[in-house]
Amino acid sequence: MGGGASKPKAPPANMPSKQRQSRGNSLLTPGDAKAIATAAAGNAKATSPTNTGEVDLISTLHDGDATGVFMAYARQDLSEENLEFFLAVASFRLAYDAAADEAAQKALADEIVATYLKAGAPKQVCIGDNKVKLLLEEIAGGGGIHREMWFNPASIALRTLAEDIFPRFQVSDAGKELAAARPALCETPEGAADKLKDCAAMLDAVAEWRKG
Repeated sequence: MGGGASKPKAPPANMPSKQRQSRGNSLLTPGDAKAIATAAAGNAKATSPTNTGEVDLISTLHDGDATGVFMAYARQDLSEENLEFFLAVASFRLAYDAAADEAAQKALADEIVATYLKAGAPKQVCIGDNKVKLLLEEIAGGGGIHREMWFNPASIALRTLAEDIFPRFQVSDAGKELAAARPALCETPEGAADKLKDCAAMLDAVAEWRKG
């Protein structure tokens, strides 16, 4: 046999190309490769159509604790009226079902009006002056007291949350901390756009956790 230097052994053919290229200088260990793959999978999930890495409004409103964090932010932002009104309507629906008689149901409706709808109300929401006027006239006339009487105003409040207040919450420190602590809240439910339009279903979901 000749005394010349032996040729280095070629890496196995089934070794990944990047790992074969870096084998000589140990830039990529099997542990590194696994960590990179895990991180890549996490990044793919964070940017998938169902998970943007930011808390989702539907998931948040379906959860009492998450809604509490959102409320704390809204109060700090001086924009809590629409969220409080939406939650109050969910509670109204529960209380309406349990009310003893029509007088008790009207008292519940009057409380909503006094708190959120009449001019100068302490937590007045902006849902359109004409809409409020027609609604109040209907109530004053002795009609319009029923479980779904706040459906249209609540739909407007929900849209305001979705288009204005919640996007600010998502990028706030509080929203980012909530997303990091509870990544499941970042999952956008299937058919989210339709679910946001279904105000009654959203109110029912809120009512479920408000029962406690």
